Amino acid sequence: LWAFGWGLTAVLLGLGVAVGYGMLVPKMVRDRAKKRLTRIRTRLPFAVDLIALTMEAGGGFQECLRTAVQENGKDHPLTEEFAEVLRQISLGRPRRDALQALQDRLQDDDIKEMVFAINKGEELGTPLSAILRDQADQMRLKRSQRGEKAAAEAQVNIVFPGMVVMIACLLVVIAPIVLPTVLQLF
Repeated sequence: LWAFGWGLTAVLLGLGVAVGYGMLVPKMVRDRAKKRLTRIRTRLPFAVDLIALTMEAGGGFQECLRTAVQENGKDHPLTEEFAEVLRQISLGRPRRDALQALQDRLQDDDIKEMVFAINKGEELGTPLSAILRDQADQMRLKRSQRGEKAAAEAQVNIVFPGMVVMIACLLVVIAPIVLPTVLQLF
């Protein structure tokens, strides 16, 4: 546009693109992060159950976590996060610190509660399999509560479109009766 003599248009279009890009990219990143966290939340109770089950069968925490990584699939975000915890532990980082790093990366309440329960159970000597089983049950309960909340919000959000459809249907039914009368009056 600048080469064809439309300098002002080129500058305004450039500014518009820059501002739009600056506003859209952070929103897209936040949306991707929310979707990733939702995928993790969906699969987390089942993975924690698997870890608890394999621990009850006599496995150690690292072996059970490795089993959960293998069973979850390669392209799932939860697999990536658990694999990172395993990598940190295998590099010599204490389990407490590796789990704390997981909590810091994800910033999720379910993960925060699970990490707290594992660390507290380790301090108190509580069997880790029982702690993980309880955590999985709580996560499932929270997931169903989130679903009920979303359903209640959807019910409220559908009222206005329902009213619009109802008014349109009413107009279709009443218009043939009322329209001839109105046309005769005028």
